[in-house]
Amino acid sequence: MIISITNQKGGTGKTTTAINLSAALAFKKRKVLLIDMDPQAHACWGVGVREGDCLSLYEVLSPQAEKRVSFKEILKKVDDNFWIAPSSILLSVLEQQLADSKDKDLRLKMALEKERVEEDFDFIIIDCPPNLGFLTVNALRASSQILIPLQPNIFAFKGLEYLLQLVDIIKEKTNQNLSWKILITCFDARLKYTYKFISQIKETYPDNMCDTIIHVNVTLCKAQEEGKHIFSFDKYSRGAKDYFMLAEEILSQDNKVAWNIEVEEEADKIYVVGDFNSWRISEQFMLNKLDGNKFRNTFYLSPGRYKYRLVVDGRWQEDKSNPLRVKNPFGEYDSVVELK
Repeated sequence: MIISITNQKGGTGKTTTAINLSAALAFKKRKVLLIDMDPQAHACWGVGVREGDCLSLYEVLSPQAEKRVSFKEILKKVDDNFWIAPSSILLSVLEQQLADSKDKDLRLKMALEKERVEEDFDFIIIDCPPNLGFLTVNALRASSQILIPLQPNIFAFKGLEYLLQLVDIIKEKTNQNLSWKILITCFDARLKYTYKFISQIKETYPDNMCDTIIHVNVTLCKAQEEGKHIFSFDKYSRGAKDYFMLAEEILSQDNKVAWNIEVEEEADKIYVVGDFNSWRISEQFMLNKLDGNKFRNTFYLSPGRYKYRLVVDGRWQEDKSNPLRVKNPFGEYDSVVELK
């Protein structure tokens, strides 16, 4: 699962959330990759990785980098089950370098898919820059979910509208299945207006609110000053408790396993239909077209045994790359996948 943490307004706890949610998931024995897409490299600083000491995303994504490297070459281990893909100030010039490139908004997605990075991790968390520019769009195009840290004040609420407009544009133009949730951060229980604000947010977006709330906690700031995530700095603090609860909330919604499917067909569009989606064609189960005639995507389903077929440009057929199959009532074959 790939989750982008984004908000164009600064000071919302975006990077703090990216670091400590990653650490909490790793603490819960999940393999986690934190991708620092912000040229300021604050996520790197927050886990003790210094810009200039290592290779960065720039060497992966830029066609003009002095030294081009693979995505997995830049990864730095932060802690048990926790790695980071470092950023660099040079990422700020990447948009200019790719101005004439047709796939400029897909550079990150293509890099991840090329090396099948998602298969190596349970979660990939992307810390976006505090704007709605080129790097943020790259992160969103690579993601399946968005987590939006939001301070309880009117300015943050107004800025949320612009971000959601961008999400709608991406979904409309690309048919991408992109869900989103709001996470209240910097919550001060002593201020009465914050309760009114939260009620307003819940009324406006009742289905898109995280149950967890991140409280104001000075220990979170102190941990970042030391270049540590909160669980290595003070695992008994209020901040650690909040992010631990957030990780549990995400895991409770993610009791599913990854199904990585890849096929090779001469086609424009391929959908996967099966008893897991009532045999209905859905954009949520569309395969992404890669180079040539290769198609691939990762879906998350509950453990079990499923029958499925491919819809290739409107034609229903079995998955020829999968030897597991059963005869259906129509005299043809359904492919079978078992997820454990």
